Amino acid sequence: MKMFTLGSTVPQAALLLASAALVIGTFGCNGSSGIPNLTQSASPLPALASYVGPRMGVPRYGHTATSLEDGSVLIVGGTDERHLTAIDEVEIFDQSARVEIGIPVPQSISGDFIDQDIDGNLITLSNGGRFFHTADEIDDGNVIVIGGTININFAGAYGISEIYDPLTRSFSNPDLILDPDNDISFPRVRHATQRLPSGRLLVAGGQETLTIINPGTNQAQDANPSLRSIELFDPAGLSFSIGLDNNLQPSQFTNARGRSDHACATWAGVDNLLGTGDDVIGFMGGYQTLSAASGAAPFTLAQWNVAHTRLTSMDFYSSATGAVNLAQGLVLPERQDGHIAMNLGRDRQATPFGDFGVSNAVLVFNGDNGDGNCPIDASQSGSTNTSDLIIATFTGFGPANGARFTQFATPGGSLSAESSQFCPAPTGIPAQTRSDSDAVMLDMTLSADGQPYIGSVLVTCGGQSQWLDPNGNCVQTIDLSCYSAVEGFSLYMPFFDVQSTGQPWEFENNESPFNPLGLRGTWLMYDQVIPNGNDFTGFAAGDDADAIALQQGRTYHTMTRIPGEDGLLGTLDDRVAIIGGTDTGYPFFGDNAVSNSCEIFLPPEAGVITP
Repeated sequence: MKMFTLGSTVPQAALLLASAALVIGTFGCNGSSGIPNLTQSASPLPALASYVGPRMGVPRYGHTATSLEDGSVLIVGGTDERHLTAIDEVEIFDQSARVEIGIPVPQSISGDFIDQDIDGNLITLSNGGRFFHTADEIDDGNVIVIGGTININFAGAYGISEIYDPLTRSFSNPDLILDPDNDISFPRVRHATQRLPSGRLLVAGGQETLTIINPGTNQAQDANPSLRSIELFDPAGLSFSIGLDNNLQPSQFTNARGRSDHACATWAGVDNLLGTGDDVIGFMGGYQTLSAASGAAPFTLAQWNVAHTRLTSMDFYSSATGAVNLAQGLVLPERQDGHIAMNLGRDRQATPFGDFGVSNAVLVFNGDNGDGNCPIDASQSGSTNTSDLIIATFTGFGPANGARFTQFATPGGSLSAESSQFCPAPTGIPAQTRSDSDAVMLDMTLSADGQPYIGSVLVTCGGQSQWLDPNGNCVQTIDLSCYSAVEGFSLYMPFFDVQSTGQPWEFENNESPFNPLGLRGTWLMYDQVIPNGNDFTGFAAGDDADAIALQQGRTYHTMTRIPGEDGLLGTLDDRVAIIGGTDTGYPFFGDNAVSNSCEIFLPPEAGVITP
């Protein structure tokens, strides 16, 4: 049982709250105080700030963080050192757990990391550590961990999947261990997964590991070519199968060499409703490698390998037919290294006026172009857009009901006047680029025509950015002192148009046959100074630089939505758990995992934003 202890470094208000928590009582991981909705409840804290949270048992980066049904977060894999050897210890962030006596109470007051199963044993992966894997919740709150590798320099892709059982807090439930004959057909790393309306899990692309005979030397060597294949995992049968379309042909990427390190997102389809049988899944960014047969495929899994060719096309998979098609005419900026694609209507599918269709809009953002040994962000490699809004419309005829995808530039969101001789603020959006970061969506109360409206706001923070110094040398850091401070936060609001005439909702000016709702959206920056005259209620105002920022810069971290004071996930007082990361980027990956391994971000009070 974990209990509060009062530490001398905690503010007086926090001490009072901690004392109140002692009076109420303590909570086990699956326990309850008997007070409704307090299983995952958090202590009250001032809004619009990020607070240092409890420490993990094992600091790490490159891990996955999966929200569980009870509001806790499952932390799997990752690494803590430069050679990128993966960690097999697993932890759970649990807001009902309290720090042990003798350990100072963190600024966040609530929560701790649990690393033991119900029998008191350390929670570990059964087949060793892994990263560049995926972890997805499936039936009954279980989580399946697929693929990854134990070391990007000296190991290959995993072909053994594992399932976490939240009831035992372990991977050893014999009823959830896959038969090797039913496991994944192609061991893979840097793949993408997406839950289908049928409940099955789509697993697409990545890189596999093969042993080949080099035709030039006649010697055996490892090769890690990108994959074209798509597989489906059936939670009911605990088995994988090769994806097939309605003609019983394999579902696979349109490019013969496949795709790796890509992002994926779902559009609602012709009915404008997510989770129905006509959903469409798109795959964006990433790279392909040379084939194994060429003898020139990469022999390690290092992402900066020169054998990579970055992709600007988009493939899309039809849930209805199982077929994969190329999005004709769509050319996206080169993106890899943690780029993200999010459906803007995932939680709120209607506009402030009740019109459905927001779930046919996907925002693609973050990442860089992975240019050899000196990654340069998208805005500096010729692209004017550092985030892309992709709207799907449907004609009713052709693949996936005649799916058409149109790319829109998100409008100006650079509220900062800062610039310098060598680091000008980019013309694209956001005002800084972030690679190897993360993002999450929160519900917030917005205002349309003077009426409150609960909408989804995208939140991202941390990461690293790059630019060229006057001598042409690459500068890459996660703590910029020039045009942006990447330890800061950025928020994307789908309906707020900074170029409008002062009204937050402007659909009429942007409506078109390819954008029926007139969606645009903009980024609001916490990273930079907001000049006088651009005062947004709930946001930084005046000349306050970095009004909201991480207390420690980090990259390769995760961001996960967690409950707030009410203990319920999915309400306006939800918070964000920012877990793990490293404060060293390329080329010194893993010099050290960050010492403050967790922060808790609180959005505006009650989620209220009134631009």
